[in-house]
Amino acid sequence: MATTATTSPRLKQRFETELIRTALERTGGNQARAARLLGVKHTTLNAKIKRYRIRCGGFGNEDEKKLGGKEIAA
Repeated sequence: MATTATTSPRLKQRFETELIRTALERTGGNQARAARLLGVKHTTLNAKIKRYRIRCGGFGNEDEKKLGGKEIAA
């Protein structure tokens, strides 16, 4: 059975990964805007993207902010 101490970092990583992905989706993949949306420095966001191995491509551009056929409000 996993203890809270061992699952906590994993939960934090999953939570932060989802927040980052959502911010990137909402900004069309623009990392600077995603960082502002999250309230962190661009360098902090970039470090977390690298640490968590988040893929930044495929979010579309500003004119097509869609995910799974649904529009995403920026």
